[in-house]
Amino acid sequence: MQKIKNSDTARTAFAKRQANIDESLKLIQEKMKAEAQTDAVNWAHVGSLGHVEELLLQVIEFMG
Repeated sequence: MQKIKNSDTARTAFAKRQANIDESLKLIQEKMKAEAQTDAVNWAHVGSLGHVEELLLQVIEFMG
């Protein structure tokens, strides 16, 4: 993750935030793929993904 510095311009800080979000989305996808390969998928996994889905919908709503 890239850190935002006080000396960064708004454009630079924006680009760093975008890169951090891209990295986070890739990590989410990797974790979902790894969990899907687990033989012992149960309803707790389903509930966890439901919570992730709700949080992502909140992000989408926030961004307009």
